[in-house]
Amino acid sequence: MLSAEVLHEIERLGGRFDLKPNASVKMVDTFVGQVAMPEAIRQFVWDVKWPKANGEGFGWPIRRYRSQYDDYPYGVLFAHSEIVERYGLDERPYFCIAHDATHWMYFIPLDTDTPADPPVLRIDHTGVWDEPIPEGIPLSKFLADLEPEE
Repeated sequence: MLSAEVLHEIERLGGRFDLKPNASVKMVDTFVGQVAMPEAIRQFVWDVKWPKANGEGFGWPIRRYRSQYDDYPYGVLFAHSEIVERYGLDERPYFCIAHDATHWMYFIPLDTDTPADPPVLRIDHTGVWDEPIPEGIPLSKFLADLEPEE
């Protein structure tokens, strides 16, 4: 189950948690092979419904978010995808939970020890080829930084 902090931030951002009881194990493709997604991460990806946008914005019908404390990130969309390219990352299974208007993607390691509040890594679409791999911040803190962009 997602942590209370993550659930609070989802609600604050206008998301609705629609838990699918007895959902089957979700297998996803990663660059290290097919991996079972931890239940708490599956809940965030598939059981959270984000509000519709007030405008069309980038052709996506869901609301975009921005940092409430800085210029970046902005245009954050919670649109997920499997990660089959390395993007310069280490040999761990990752899943993309969001991306933003500046071509950054937000990854969660599926083998995390804290799936109820997993770390979120911000990765440029070109990868992290010559930089150390970012450690990430807890999902609850990533969400806490955001506000609706409208």
